[in-house]
Amino acid sequence: MEAKGFLSRGNIDLVFLDIQMLKISGMAFLKSFTLKPLIIITTAFPNFVLEGFKLNVLDYLVKPITLERFLKSANRIRDNLENKRQENEVPSADHIFLKCS
Repeated sequence: MEAKGFLSRGNIDLVFLDIQMLKISGMAFLKSFTLKPLIIITTAFPNFVLEGFKLNVLDYLVKPITLERFLKSANRIRDNLENKRQENEVPSADHIFLKCS
């Protein structure tokens, strides 16, 4: 729930979201967003893929995620951010920073 407050500030470009979380499902969490960053779902549950794309997720990665599949998704992120930058919505798409905990 701490992440929800952080995301509501609107300065997040991308979220990797799991379906199975402790207090709320990833899909319920996604539906609760008011400002939606780019979303990539990472999950062991392939049966939510249709619902994910109905919610406009950028990609849906099923665990275990191969390096090849992750790189394909990363290229999709880069292309999407570059398109937004060209539309003056994002200042720069030169780098992608990931915070892992």
